[in-house]
Amino acid sequence: MVGWLVVGFALGSYATAQDDRGTRDGARLQKLLQELAATDASAWAARQTKLEAEAKAHEQEAKTMRQQAESLQRRADAEDATARELRQRLDALRKVQALVAAWGGQRKDPAQGGGPAGDGAKEGPPPTGKAVPVVPPAAKPAMPNSPPAEGMPANDAKDEELVTWRNRIEDLLGERCAGCHDQDSKKGGLDVTSFAAVREGGSSGNTLVPGEPDQSRLYRLVAHEERPFMPKDEDRLPAAAIAALRRWIEQGASEDEAGARAFLAAKAKTAATATSASDARDAGPAPWPQGWPTVELRTFEHPGVIKSLARSPRAGLLALPGHGQVVLLDTELAPVGVLASELDQVELVGFSPDGATLFAAGGERGKRGQIEIFDLRSGQCLGRVGKERDTPLAAAVSSARDLVALAGSGKYARAHGIDGTLSFAAKHDDFVLSLAVSSDGKLLAAADRSGVIRVYTTRGGRLEQTLTGHAGAVNAVAFLTDTRIASAGADGTVRLWDAAAGRELWRQNAHAGEALAVATGPDARIASAGSDGRVRVFAANGKPLAQSPPVGEWLYAVAFGTTGDTVLAGDWRGRLHRYDLKAKRIASTVPLGPAQ
Repeated sequence: MVGWLVVGFALGSYATAQDDRGTRDGARLQKLLQELAATDASAWAARQTKLEAEAKAHEQEAKTMRQQAESLQRRADAEDATARELRQRLDALRKVQALVAAWGGQRKDPAQGGGPAGDGAKEGPPPTGKAVPVVPPAAKPAMPNSPPAEGMPANDAKDEELVTWRNRIEDLLGERCAGCHDQDSKKGGLDVTSFAAVREGGSSGNTLVPGEPDQSRLYRLVAHEERPFMPKDEDRLPAAAIAALRRWIEQGASEDEAGARAFLAAKAKTAATATSASDARDAGPAPWPQGWPTVELRTFEHPGVIKSLARSPRAGLLALPGHGQVVLLDTELAPVGVLASELDQVELVGFSPDGATLFAAGGERGKRGQIEIFDLRSGQCLGRVGKERDTPLAAAVSSARDLVALAGSGKYARAHGIDGTLSFAAKHDDFVLSLAVSSDGKLLAAADRSGVIRVYTTRGGRLEQTLTGHAGAVNAVAFLTDTRIASAGADGTVRLWDAAAGRELWRQNAHAGEALAVATGPDARIASAGSDGRVRVFAANGKPLAQSPPVGEWLYAVAFGTTGDTVLAGDWRGRLHRYDLKAKRIASTVPLGPAQ
């Protein structure tokens, strides 16, 4: 300690000597320096070691705080994305409500005895065998379907503040963006000094997608959802300005109020039409097993891999392949019913988009493959279709049962009628690994091992789109909407595609290894499972929502539960894992293992 006091005093003396330009006693300074030179070397080393340790500790603390800040920012971004989605759904609901009010339709209150046909109807006899009675979820109330009066606007746009190019956006972009994006500089190929130029867009992606701010690159850059953040090297725009830009795009990115009103009216009419069509498909009680034949559930000490899972679109039912059987479970993963299959081995199971039909695909490896179609309510087999030379790797059935599709190692995607008549056969360059039918029954998506997704019309098999981008096999596809397709690839990515436009909307590096399965579910969420033993969940705009802890085995199949907050996945050892997003907890069972 004395030595360091001497150091401090000496340095102070030295500084004073410098300031006074030699007026201090040089001899005294020389004496102090001699004392320092005599200080033990270990004292110097100890002090240096202590300072080095303190510096490293502070550096580590700073690093930890930065990591925590990044984690909090990611969580904040995810919460923002969820809030935006909910706001969009709220806006859509309000518009449909306004439309219904304008039409004069009257909604009945189920609590007062109203509601759609089938509400309050008693269930039929419970499934037999080892099935247990489960009360299905209530049917979704139907919306009135009377058309609007001739010439009546589809929504009252006057009740909504209109943001247009003329009244807000021209000044906003001119003040903050025109310095780099005018007619002369036009960085990124974008000119924001006129309405026509902005609508024309830039050279790197969809600058504006009217009605879809989350797909509009202009908004994503300004909102700091995509790099490079804009304005470049400047502070983020005020929240009010970003909100105005978003609202402008939501309202059609229109030049004036007349254009905005026309866009909103058309959007509301489309939403109402889609809602009516959806309600028509969902009319009546949800399909539920009633009076199935008694079949004992086969269990094994080592049940084997769960290769396929499927959730009913309209009821709390989960299907999985058994040993020569199709097994249905309820939301608590208890057996509801068992169907005997004539297939040597059931490889795949699934539901039609309306939930009324259940299918099983399989056969004998290297020899034959077929698909069986069952009526879900009765359990009756409606037909067996296909003459594959190997067990199918992919299968799908449309709601109308007018398309039964099979594919696999033969490199063809074949579509049949329910009577087995071949409708079309589409050739691929490699094994076809996954098939999916859109909910409206118009499109068939086929993904193959070469990394290509081909989209065909179900009527005639015309090739509509060829979607490329995955580096390696596309292991699974699923329709999110009638024209949007989610995919999971051997490159570990999950992607969303716009089949109408033939382009990729977003991608996420989802898994450390292969992404093996993908599913879509409630709240327009997308789930994937992979060789890293994890489940990932994404919002419709690609924002990550959740990641499960690893289960220690490859996950080959994934499906949502009855809500978007529960995801189920099957692994190599026959375990079925249920991941709770809110509790961030995963529980496991072996549904085809020995009874406990």
